[in-house]
Amino acid sequence: MSAPVARLTRPAAPPPFAWLSAYASRTDVTLADEAFHAHAVIRLPDRVLRGPQAVMADAMALRATLTGCAVLGEEAISVDTRAGPGADTGGMAVATRATLQASHGGAGLWGAATGKPVQMRVLAECWQTEAGIRDAWMIRDTAALLCQIGAGDPRGWLEAQVQAGTVLPAPLTPETDPEPAYGDRGPAGPEADGLAEILDRVLGGEMSCIGDHYAEGCEATYPGGHSAIGRDAVESFWTGLRSAFPAASFRIDHRMGHAPARGAASAAVRWSLYGRHDGFGRFGAPSGAYAYVMGLTQVEFGPNGVRREWTLIDDVAIWTQLLAPRPEAREAG
Repeated sequence: MSAPVARLTRPAAPPPFAWLSAYASRTDVTLADEAFHAHAVIRLPDRVLRGPQAVMADAMALRATLTGCAVLGEEAISVDTRAGPGADTGGMAVATRATLQASHGGAGLWGAATGKPVQMRVLAECWQTEAGIRDAWMIRDTAALLCQIGAGDPRGWLEAQVQAGTVLPAPLTPETDPEPAYGDRGPAGPEADGLAEILDRVLGGEMSCIGDHYAEGCEATYPGGHSAIGRDAVESFWTGLRSAFPAASFRIDHRMGHAPARGAASAAVRWSLYGRHDGFGRFGAPSGAYAYVMGLTQVEFGPNGVRREWTLIDDVAIWTQLLAPRPEAREAG
């Protein structure tokens, strides 16, 4: 059996954004029928979409709110998950990073149109077969969008929605997440395993490993459109997140990496936290509510360790679970 082969690409619009990019260019939104499998499951932190029709509805709502939308592909790592060359079963796992640019030109979930320009990063992983994208995990930096349109921080915006009686979709949790068609943890390799080990140690409380594995002048990008330089910024983000959920269960859900003959090695990891919000940190005073955090992290390695990091979680989806907890939330088994 051949080992999975990883490739690094920098496409104009990597999957699963190709259909959204085409739609933003005023082509037919029904292209989602071609891009997605009939039984596709697309997992966003604030909702779960099932099938092309749900994807089209979500795209139309997004397009009505964010006009002139363009998706700028930054990077993609792909792994062939077939059993071997010539195999007719299996598919391709892809980790992507892109930036979405638009104008807040229409009324929608984020309130009345402001006409302000917006830009937010999108990280995603998907698994696709010849029949289309079957599983996807996608995070949009909604915290950055809310800030740019003057809607305030995620907590303040969500509190206003709750007070107004807005019905919000059920966020992604272990109870609302269907069993994926692609359940593999990803291929082993020094880059993928290296990043997985760093995250495992950091979220296990071993913050000192940041100094051991990150370059002194590393660049980091986090939710809310926040960019910073240096190890202190990296430690601040991860400490704030972990301290909010000190006893939560941490899990590496998928990893992949790539080391080209020329250029920088890179890796992508999908991870999750699940447990009670019983500590002070990124989400304020403890609420005691259960929360599920889906996270996507991508890094670029240099001669002195990690030199660039991109991590996204959806602060709005997490605040939804903390301020409006659902009765089905329970401790992870």
